Amino acid sequence: MHVAGPLAVGVAALFAAAWGLVAWGRAHRVERAFDVIIVPGARVYADGRPSPALLRRIEGARALWERSRGARVVGTGHRGEAACIARELIALGIPEDRLIHEPEARNTAENAARSAKLLARERVVVVTDDFHVLRCKRLFREHFPEVEVHSVSGSRFPWRNAMRELASISTAWTRR
Repeated sequence: MHVAGPLAVGVAALFAAAWGLVAWGRAHRVERAFDVIIVPGARVYADGRPSPALLRRIEGARALWERSRGARVVGTGHRGEAACIARELIALGIPEDRLIHEPEARNTAENAARSAKLLARERVVVVTDDFHVLRCKRLFREHFPEVEVHSVSGSRFPWRNAMRELASISTAWTRR
């Protein structure tokens, strides 16, 4: 029995799913104002600088804040992620009194649950990478009545992140 044929089909299907996830995510852009903008954390370097993924999310949140001047912005994530988000947003001109810190969440499900504990049931927009939109939308809808997800893109290798995200989606959805 040749394994190469079915293996090649499986790999091709996985790549197609990853690219579909990225393309679907890129279609999600928010143009209207919201009460709260949520920025899920991503890697922060040892020297305190945000990774490119986190910087894209921060810059996306600032752009949305420009349209929603009264909005509050939640930076959520452990290992210095929430503090880095706040520091960068302040540097980009968002007043500190509009920021909410959630420094305990270790994953997307916790980003949603812990953010919900800090907020009333408000209209929220989550700013995240294109490959992360589907899972964010599902997990945040468990906690908020009105959720939109705003996609930021720019990763040089979106398929690599999308492959990892497919594994995270399957894990998250089988646990629910």
